[in-house]
Amino acid sequence: MKLKNLFALAILAALLSFTAIAADHPTSLPQIQSPDLLRSYALKIAAYGGRYTYSPSMDWSRKGTVNSTDTNGTSGEDILKKLFAVPFSYWIKNQDDRVDSYAYLYDTNWNLLFYGNGNAIAKNITPTNGIHVNLWMWEIPILSDVSEANVLVLNEDGQTADAVYVQVRDGQLFWPEWLSRYTNMIVWVKYTDGKVVTYKVSDPVAKPATSTYEMDNYSVDGHYQLTTASAGSATLKILETYALPTAYLNLVGKQDMTIDVLGLVQDGKPYLERPYSMEIELITQGRVLTVDLDTTKPTEMKFPAGEYRIVKFNWTKFGQPQFYYTGGKG
Repeated sequence: MKLKNLFALAILAALLSFTAIAADHPTSLPQIQSPDLLRSYALKIAAYGGRYTYSPSMDWSRKGTVNSTDTNGTSGEDILKKLFAVPFSYWIKNQDDRVDSYAYLYDTNWNLLFYGNGNAIAKNITPTNGIHVNLWMWEIPILSDVSEANVLVLNEDGQTADAVYVQVRDGQLFWPEWLSRYTNMIVWVKYTDGKVVTYKVSDPVAKPATSTYEMDNYSVDGHYQLTTASAGSATLKILETYALPTAYLNLVGKQDMTIDVLGLVQDGKPYLERPYSMEIELITQGRVLTVDLDTTKPTEMKFPAGEYRIVKFNWTKFGQPQFYYTGGKG
C-alpha cells in the first residue's frame, strides 16, 4: 500500500509481522535484507542498556561520584534517551588524563546489540561539552530454537559458490551487518524441532578535588533522530556516503515535514540520489506503511503528532556495493 499523506497512518496500515511455518518459525526474514532494516529491527528489540565512564586517575573515594547508570525501555531510542539524561559527576586527580565513556544496548536475553565509546581529556569536559559516544551494531539475534544454520552464497546461475559461517549460540542465530549488504544468498536453518527451512535474502591544570560534571551525547551509526518541542514545521535532512540510513521521529504536535534525504552514488561519475520511497512505522501501533518520495527534490508532507521509525529508505542504486563512492570523477 502506498500513501502520500501520513494523516492516513491513523486508519490505514500494514502490519509488519511474521507468519508461522511451524510454531514460532517465521516464513520470512525482512530484517536481514539490508543493513538499515537490520538496524531498525535491532533498535526495536532493545530492552536494556547501560553506560559508564572511566579514567585511570578517577578518585573512587569521593562521595557523590556518579559514573555509571543502567535502565530498561521500550526501544533502543527510548533507552538511550534515558541513559544520556543522567548527569555524571566524578573527580579526576590528573586533569590531563583521558576520560573514556562507554554505552551498550541488550535485548531481553541480554544479547549485546549495540556497543560504543568516546573519550575526551578531563580538563576539556564541561557541563555543556560532554563526551560524544558513537554506538555500532553487533551481531543481531534473528531466530530462536535453532540447532544449526548456514548461509549459502550463490553465483549468477543460482548455484552455491561458497558457504558462510554464522554463529548459533544458545539456540539463537546471530546475523552480522556485513552479510545484509549482499542479496544473492540463501539462509539454511535447522530448528530444534527438526524442521529445516531456507530463506532467500533479497536486500571525556585543574585541582584534583574539582568535580567533573558532564552530560554526554550519543549517536548510532547510520541512524538519525529528530525531536520537536511543539507543533509547527521540521526537516529531516540526511546526506550519506555509505551507510543506508534509518531514522526516529518524536513529533510533539502536528508537523509540516520536509524529507530531504540524499545518498552519494558513483556510477561512472559521482552524483547524489534521492530515495523513491520510505517504509515508516507508527511505533505505538507497530504498523508500517510505504510512502512515496519525490526523487527530484525534498518531499513535503504532513505528519500527525507521534513517534515514528523510518525502518528503510528505498533507493535505485545507493547502498549497492557496485555503486559505492570510491572518489574521483570516474
